[in-house]
Amino acid sequence: MAEELQFRLVVDKDLPRSLPGATAFGDFDEAEGSVVYKSLPVFFSDLALGRPLPLALAMRDLRGIDHVLVVALFLHRELVIYPSVVGLVSAVDLASRWGVSGLAHVDRDLARFLVFLSSFLPPGLPKKTLHERVPVAMQWIQEYVQKGLLPALPPEADLPRILNFGTNGFVVAEASGLLEMAWVELFRQGHLRGMVFSPPQNDRRRVLIGRKSVFLEMKLSQLGQVLNEAERAMGEPPEWKAGVNWLESPKGGTLIPVSNLMDVVLKF
Repeated sequence: MAEELQFRLVVDKDLPRSLPGATAFGDFDEAEGSVVYKSLPVFFSDLALGRPLPLALAMRDLRGIDHVLVVALFLHRELVIYPSVVGLVSAVDLASRWGVSGLAHVDRDLARFLVFLSSFLPPGLPKKTLHERVPVAMQWIQEYVQKGLLPALPPEADLPRILNFGTNGFVVAEASGLLEMAWVELFRQGHLRGMVFSPPQNDRRRVLIGRKSVFLEMKLSQLGQVLNEAERAMGEPPEWKAGVNWLESPKGGTLIPVSNLMDVVLKF
């Protein structure tokens, strides 16, 4: 009788860079008897083509849904033979590499599931909680791949309300709930850049200015500096934060009127 293989998962933020005799996913160095992966598609390809791998999977955290899917495929090898897993790997890879922009190219319900899965296994969970939640997440993934079933997801937010749009994919919209998810829907509709804001609370609105990629011209850093100067002039903390593709208002919202924001955004 063939001996059943026993696969093992090790998640530890203090793991060394070199792990002899392990399958490692993340920022690791090759070592004797180890196989290191930094990409979900490459890992899936090797697994599907039957590459022999060490029985222990090591990673420093479950910081992304690509890590979670690697765990599911490693521990449940039967999943790789289902045709549906190819689309799931592609969707997770897009969402992991492109973030919000990637989710816009994923089926709406699947995108909601991926967001929910990411929030269910956030970075920094205590080991006891991680030990309890990983099997649940694995079951959800198995049921989706094998049966097309999704777990009970939080209620879906209303679609963003488009107030204005212009050239080169520019859009202005109002949305309840997470502004990042509003952008997923706007990108899904073909919009490329602009501004989304929440309904007012005590005259303050949360605002997320953004673009789908670096190929779209928006000087977000300079725009953030101008808006922070406006906050200072009103006696408010200058807490607009600019990233590569996003400019986020202060967490408590901004008092700058929407019409004024639009005038400034259109100049950058």
